[in-house]
Amino acid sequence: MSKLRLVVIGAGHLGMIHARLIQQHPDVELIGVVDPLPAARARVREQWGPLDCPDLAALPDRPDAAIIACPSSLHYEMAQPLLAQGLHLLIEKPVTVE
Repeated sequence: MSKLRLVVIGAGHLGMIHARLIQQHPDVELIGVVDPLPAARARVREQWGPLDCPDLAALPDRPDAAIIACPSSLHYEMAQPLLAQGLHLLIEKPVTVE
């Protein structure tokens, strides 16, 4: 059985918690943590090495699933194209602010 390839979108407080917990799961591979902010990506590199990505297009591989933990106002915008690709998502609440 191959590992579930997962990406975390958002390297803030909650995103870093999700990434840390994923790293502890033997059946899941964290393939990236996406955040547009250089300081946030630097924290990811310090913690786990080169898993930081400025956007989804920069991921080295297509994920099987994603955790969306970016600011609430971006949840829908980030989720929509991933759902269209058939990815499984965990979206921090709220799913949308409108």
